[in-house]
Formats: sequence, structure tokens, C-alpha cells
Amino acid sequence: MIAATGLDPLIRCSVITTDPGLISAFVERWHRETSRFHLLVGEVTITLDDVSSLLHIPITGALHSFEPLATSDAVALLTELLEVTPDEATAETLGCTLFANKSATHVHVVHLQAFRDLGQAGAFSWGVAALVHLYDQLNEASQAPTRQIAGYISLLQCWIYEHFSSVHRSVVDDGYAEASPRACRWLTGKAQMAEIKGAPYRARIDALTVTDVCWMPYAEHRGVRGYDLISSYTGQVRWGLIIVYLRPERVVRQMGYI
Repeated sequence: MIAATGLDPLIRCSVITTDPGLISAFVERWHRETSRFHLLVGEVTITLDDVSSLLHIPITGALHSFEPLATSDAVALLTELLEVTPDEATAETLGCTLFANKSATHVHVVHLQAFRDLGQAGAFSWGVAALVHLYDQLNEASQAPTRQIAGYISLLQCWIYEHFSSVHRSVVDDGYAEASPRACRWLTGKAQMAEIKGAPYRARIDALTVTDVCWMPYAEHRGVRGYDLISSYTGQVRWGLIIVYLRPERVVRQMGYI
């Protein structure tokens, strides 16, 4: 059932232990105006190609459309697909104007619509949805009052591992097979994670030179996951009510250009 959705690679490549100090040091350098991390060596970002190589989920395909649901329809959907009781589903949806707010109930219900037909769900561009959601969460987390971040943190953390080897202290799994998603090659158990606070990470980021950054880390992986031209798309992308900008022209070094 999971394979039919196109999301089965995520079973193997989710990070076991997150690194809050590392994540925070990069979030501090995110600019929502450009959708980029601004470093002394230049601008960098997570691209559709990163999503494809790290996670092996599709970056082309249909974009799921979100339809407004009446409360009764939402209750029926929750009951059918989550196997909760009607009373539990009603309690979750009571008082919510679905599609008009950002309640947890709204998020769960609109996601569930995509899974009614698993064959159809497999045609969705999950990679675009993941990237838009992460950009949106980075926009929020980069603001001074915010003290937490949502989104698929495995994508962000493994992206840092691939591009900034002199900043982190994670190690590569000797048993990694190149046919697997690139996110699988990093050991992320507690035994491999160094308990480093934010300050040392900030100092390492500020000390980066152009040669310290691995601008194109997937050369060995191209036989498994080739570069898709859609990764060069410039413009708006949308997931539900969230709209973000993709600007690959600002990070051309990540595509082999000067």
C-alpha cells in the first residue's frame, strides 16, 4: 500500500536522531525573501534535485488539489481512513471551518483525501510538496520569536551533511548501497551524534571557504537518480494554500555553473 503512494523510500532514510544545534545554526541564516541560506561563501538552498537524490520521491507529476470539506464529509473521511469512531472524528472537526484555517484537523483531513485512491496518490509530486512545506517552515522558524521548526527535518539535516562536511561530525554508513536514497548513507543514531551546541556550528559555518562546500555532491549517484530539468524551474510553487518561490538562478554553483 505504501509503495503505491511513491513514499516507500522514506521508510529507509528518515533520520533517527536530529541535531538541534546544527539545524538552528542554518535556520538562523535562512532569508524568506530569497528562499536561501545566506552564508559568507554565498547563497545555497535545498533544490528539487536535492529532494530527488536524497529521498527518491517523485519531483514531477500531479499536484494535489485541496477541496473544501463540509464537517460531515470530514467526519466520514476520518472514520473511513483512520478507523476512528464517529464521536472521535466529530470531536476533532467540531468548530473547525475546514480549508479556512491551519488547524491540525484541516491538515490531517486534506492529506487523507490524497490516500483515498492509492493508485492516484502514486502520481502526485510528493517531492514538490515536501520542499514547499519545508520552505514554509523555514520561513516561520527564521523569525526571532519562533523557537521550533516543523517540516521533514530528515531532508534538511541530510542536505547539510551532503554539502557541508567540515561543519558536521556525522559519519557515512559503510554498508550503504548507492542504489538507496542518499539520505540512507548517514549514521544518525545517538551513538554517532556529537552533542554540540549552536555556537561551535556557527563558528564553523562562518569559517567556510568556497572549497569547503560540496556544491554538487551527487556525482556518484547520477546513475541511480539523474538530474531532472524540472529542478531548474524558476517561479512559484504551491501546495494547498502555501506558495513559495524557487530561484535556482541564485544558486547556480549547485548546478555546475559559475
